[in-house]
Amino acid sequence: MLVLLQNTVYICFVNFTKERKKSKRKMETRLKKIKEKLNRGDINALALRLGICREWVSKVLNGHGESQKVISAAEELIAERSQTKEQ
Repeated sequence: MLVLLQNTVYICFVNFTKERKKSKRKMETRLKKIKEKLNRGDINALALRLGICREWVSKVLNGHGESQKVISAAEELIAERSQTKEQ
């Protein structure tokens, strides 16, 4: 019974690790798309919009920090810019 429990824990850990790798790859892809579409000065604009320091925004967008708020704001800024270009 104890061996079965150990194997179950190991299987759960392996699945958890695979999911983390998938989510990390997904985040890297998302950041790459964001960085391709950002213009000069957008980091400052995002920092002002969110009320946080520009260094933190830069770290998040370069993959050295995690903040869903910064990533969402960057995607919103890009979406707003694309809408104004269409009009």
